[in-house]
Amino acid sequence: MIVAACTGSNTPGRSSLPDIETLTTTVSESDQIHYPGRLLVLGSEGEIATMRSDGTDQVTLAEPDPEVEERTQPTWSPDGAWVAWTERRADQETFLVVADRDGRTLIEAPSPLLAVYIAWSPDGEHIGLTGGVGDGSLQLAVAGSDGQIAVIDQGSPLYFDWAPNGSEVLARISGRFEYLAIDGSGRTTVPATGNFRLGAHIGESVVLGNARDVGEALAVADRSGGIQRELVRYSTPMAFVVDRIGGRLAVMSRGSPESQELAGVEETDLPIVEANQLVVVDADDGEVREVSRAQNIAWFWSPDGRLLLYSTLEFLEGVERLQWHTWDGEMSTSYRAFSPTGIFGRDYLAFFDQLARSITLWAPDGSAFAYAGGTSLEDAGVWVQAVDGGDPVRVSPGVMAMWSPTP
Repeated sequence: MIVAACTGSNTPGRSSLPDIETLTTTVSESDQIHYPGRLLVLGSEGEIATMRSDGTDQVTLAEPDPEVEERTQPTWSPDGAWVAWTERRADQETFLVVADRDGRTLIEAPSPLLAVYIAWSPDGEHIGLTGGVGDGSLQLAVAGSDGQIAVIDQGSPLYFDWAPNGSEVLARISGRFEYLAIDGSGRTTVPATGNFRLGAHIGESVVLGNARDVGEALAVADRSGGIQRELVRYSTPMAFVVDRIGGRLAVMSRGSPESQELAGVEETDLPIVEANQLVVVDADDGEVREVSRAQNIAWFWSPDGRLLLYSTLEFLEGVERLQWHTWDGEMSTSYRAFSPTGIFGRDYLAFFDQLARSITLWAPDGSAFAYAGGTSLEDAGVWVQAVDGGDPVRVSPGVMAMWSPTP
């Protein structure tokens, strides 16, 4: 293990709350029931802590530090035992930091980049990072079990998904679509004609976009790019998220001139996903179920793949807000509208289809979800919402929160 050695969505803008509070603020709303797992919370001064779902039993992993200019992308390991993040210090040196969930062990290694995205390998042995460089492009780096961090590619835009074997990443870089060996031993091109943002895995198969006469088709292919089956047609840009079981995809395409042209197609061999229509597609039989036709912003599957959490843009009394909903396969349940914190909106919701590969807002048993925001500057912080209803509970100050993947 490493610790032994060492974006198709609009960003909610006007409604985002400034990141003003810190984790040291007293929180009184701590009488809710406990949900399994722990929350990982980032504060506005760069402090990082884990806590129970009601805000109690806080364990500080990183304190505010005047010598640290920025901490980014705290992310749980797959087993929930470790947390990784990057930080840039006043001397402009950058480090990857890994801490255990109890705060007893903290290990750091010099990093070539300040991460805008972190994803652990499926086996927890490596950490993939992407971050910017001076020319405006992004680098993809991998931290190995020897504590060394090596840049393995560079370009823009840049997205990646870990291969199930943990020894490769499937990267979409500057239009290229390739498997990259993390030890630098080689790369394998996956032929793809689509203009999709990023690919994903369903078992050993790859989900990608395949160009059609108008628009594209979302397709399942083998790792050599051979199309196994096409699922739906859509116009670009498109975003999708695969459930954690690997059986269904939540898909939406944005409105564009191409979507109007696609809507005029009278005969097609595939269902058409209309502009701004959020649907769920069964990867095996191609069945399509509509979820929403609102202004959908981001969506995340529950750990068991039973529920889809999605947010829509709403205008309530003239104020732009986001509203969470859960879809159970038949109907949706709506929850209180809120404004996201700046970091949650800008760094996470805007790139949710990438972030959904490495983080979860859901409690491990799917009984609740967490988010960072509020209805005003006074109540901004971390909130927990029970799926079965009731008011959300503010459990802590903070600008971002995610749930541990395990109890």
